[in-house]
Amino acid sequence: MKKICFISPGILPVPNTLGGAIETLLTNIITENEYYNKANITIISSYENGAYKISKSYKNTSIKYIKSSKLEIKLYNLLYRLIRKVFKKKLNFSSLYYLKSYRILKKYNYDYIVVEGGDYLELKKIVDYFGKKNIYLHIHHQLIPNIELDAIFDNIIGTSNFVNKEWERNSSNKNLHKYVVYNCVNENYFNKKISNNERRTIREKLGFEKDDFIVIYCGRIIKEKGVKELVQAVNLIENKKIKLLIVGSINFALECTDEYLRSIESFVKKSDNKIKFTGYIANEEVFKYYQTADVQVIPSICEEAAGLVSIEGMLSGLPLIVTKSGGLNEYVSDECSIKISKEKNLVVHIKEAIEKLYNDKNMYNNMKLAGLKRSNYFKMNKYYEDILNIFLGEEDEKK
Repeated sequence: MKKICFISPGILPVPNTLGGAIETLLTNIITENEYYNKANITIISSYENGAYKISKSYKNTSIKYIKSSKLEIKLYNLLYRLIRKVFKKKLNFSSLYYLKSYRILKKYNYDYIVVEGGDYLELKKIVDYFGKKNIYLHIHHQLIPNIELDAIFDNIIGTSNFVNKEWERNSSNKNLHKYVVYNCVNENYFNKKISNNERRTIREKLGFEKDDFIVIYCGRIIKEKGVKELVQAVNLIENKKIKLLIVGSINFALECTDEYLRSIESFVKKSDNKIKFTGYIANEEVFKYYQTADVQVIPSICEEAAGLVSIEGMLSGLPLIVTKSGGLNEYVSDECSIKISKEKNLVVHIKEAIEKLYNDKNMYNNMKLAGLKRSNYFKMNKYYEDILNIFLGEEDEKK
């Protein structure tokens, strides 16, 4: 049985007790491998007590937790700077997390290593030691390789064709091998149905009426996601029955704030109860909020690599309003969404699309059904099979 090691970014733990898109995808792989057991899988992850307790139940997956105290990290960083300044040399790793990952990789002799985000340049020593052939970079966002990064990896796994084309367009690597594996969500969460009474109760707790038309945004509250533009669009709508529910935070379950989040919170306070903000919601509870809503908006102003939240919306039976953004267009079909330009008049486009779905019940119902059908392409087992097929030789065609 092939031994495959996935190196998580090292910020949030696996399983995804604190959220995180990459961590959720790795958790999905673990879930499927516990059932199908097609590979000997190891995950290298940062430590968190709740994740550690869950990991003890896994039979077919090993999680190697890296636990470093603040003092240990501080001392290592001091040593790194000292050696660089005094001896004019650099340690192989500026990050203690990747140094410890390297030691784990050397000890267990894996057949394949998959890098799941993080500080890519830190992987140079790992690639130098193990060779390029069996090391894969899994790209979860738009990533433009510089000369140094381009020289490290020969194998990339993109979450969309858009991601791979962006890399290839800026790469001079003649030995580049590309694979596309579309994201998934755990449909077991989103296939759950809440009762009409529970839906009404959640709405009441949020401050919404039974017959309100709720627009949901679910994701990180950062500038690139276009949350401010969505808030402005909803505030322009005169129909008092159309409300906005914002589910998310800056950085998943990690508590933090910034000027952008404070500006969104300020808009919410001035919205006269038209906009509600939940903050971070655990992954296993998010489905309730989707089912409480009527339509999902993904107003990204950046080039999205993929469309994880769009899959959640489709599985929840919601029509979608999305910007024409990178790989997101590969996830969402024209039949289940209204696609709008992010280049000009985005606020107006969002407003008009919401009003259109509110007023056109036939379009609304057709999009709901189309989204549910489309979501079948992004099931958890397909993701697991597509990832493993790269390494197990069942689908080794280079894309």
